[in-house]
Amino acid sequence: MKIAETIRFRSILTIAGMFSIVIVLVISLVTLLSINGLNDLEHQNAELQMSRIVSSVQFSTDALSKTAQDWGNWDDTHDYVSGVDTTYEFDNLYLEAFETLDIELLIFFDSDGEVVFSRKYDFESSNEALVDNGIIDDTTIQEIALNQDSEYLRSGILSTSEGLYIIASSPILLSDASGSPAGNIVFGRLMDSDEVSYLSEIVGLDFVIEDNIDNLSLGELKVTDIDQDQALVTLVAEDLSNRGDYVFHLTIPTVHMTIFRSTIMKVIITLTAATMVLSFLLLQFLDHKVFKRLSKLNNQIQYITDQKVFIDRIPESPINDEISNIGNKINAMLDKLHDAHKEINELAYMDYLTKQPNRMHFYDLLEQSINEANTSNEELAVLFMDLDYFKMVNDKYGHVIGDELLIQITNRIVRLLNEKDTFARTGGDEFLILLREINKEQVIDICNKVLKSFEEPVIIQSIKLTVTASIGIALFSSDKLGRDDLIMRADIAMYQAKAKGKNQYCFWSKDIVLPKQ
Repeated sequence: MKIAETIRFRSILTIAGMFSIVIVLVISLVTLLSINGLNDLEHQNAELQMSRIVSSVQFSTDALSKTAQDWGNWDDTHDYVSGVDTTYEFDNLYLEAFETLDIELLIFFDSDGEVVFSRKYDFESSNEALVDNGIIDDTTIQEIALNQDSEYLRSGILSTSEGLYIIASSPILLSDASGSPAGNIVFGRLMDSDEVSYLSEIVGLDFVIEDNIDNLSLGELKVTDIDQDQALVTLVAEDLSNRGDYVFHLTIPTVHMTIFRSTIMKVIITLTAATMVLSFLLLQFLDHKVFKRLSKLNNQIQYITDQKVFIDRIPESPINDEISNIGNKINAMLDKLHDAHKEINELAYMDYLTKQPNRMHFYDLLEQSINEANTSNEELAVLFMDLDYFKMVNDKYGHVIGDELLIQITNRIVRLLNEKDTFARTGGDEFLILLREINKEQVIDICNKVLKSFEEPVIIQSIKLTVTASIGIALFSSDKLGRDDLIMRADIAMYQAKAKGKNQYCFWSKDIVLPKQ
């Protein structure tokens, strides 16, 4: 009996010891495979978060570029650079205007590349000064100054002796974009701490942008662990001059790896303790209930990592233990990645203010609709709508009231359209409308409804506001026009509507001749 008990005891010890070794080996293998997969997920998360930062900077750059184009395609600017308008500086180039535009640098060049006007603005001290020759003589700025191409636009980050600037330029043309450039305009916004804080608030991530003083490799995304809970993400980008570069630094929490380490440690301790007291049957039970599930979980993690299918999820387990907790934590991590990806898409394709499609999204939808119309002979209409006197609202009541006015006007007009139609805000107080499966009479009916919707005042914070709109219309039928031609025709027709007195619509016609401002 004692011998039998001793053999049993020794067998249990042997099996428990061997099984403990097996557990250690299996857990080590699963941990290694899972950590590799989670490291890939952490790196993909770093890429995703950095792309949000880059998108926010591009958003700011695009907005400044649109402002530069608006000023460049303005008859008053054209007359000023040509020496015709002598009151332009007094009427437009004052400190408050640049505070509204949120720019610190402005340069006007004439057609010979000579500086007509240059100013730097310090909003903290309300001081202004001439632009340093080092900036004006910069090769990139000189390329802009000597440009004679009416479609030449430049925008991006430029490294200067004063720091990083967001630069946007536009040729100076008449409002109808006719003729040769009378010169070029350059807007600059300093990428200082205030600008970075503003962009950080938009994307919900704190980041730093600075000159590449450490000579890091261009275009390489580098992820460096700070500690077990944080990682530093670094990306080097090329500046506008193609001669220098700048660096994004972003610190992110390594939540996924921390959760995994904590959970896997609990599993190891639990399984190791169990092997000390359980028999061969218990070992079989653990093999069935623990290791097979861990292997399956690892395979699912590896599949999601390899396929990059972030809509897939780890199946829920009816057993509530550490292993199912790992699956739940991974699912929670995937949910966050999916939400972040969705947020980036919204930033890329939706207008942040009205929550309607932006210019890029509208252009894609219009291109798709044109391709379908070319096959089905469907008729389309593009409406270019610009609010009349909106600038007066902004100037008098501020941008908060102006933004709310844009939101309420958008809501009114969207209710007038069909589900197949598209309403987009393309910038400032400009909107584009795509009408599908429609004829000219129906277009007229919709335009009348839109104009009538402006008759009822908009009340914001007890302020009664009344604005009107000018609408330009371009029809797509037998002409088989491309996307840009349709939008250009609608734009020209809109200016014709404004020239006729505003608060009306106008169809594009080849006979349209816009009066000079």
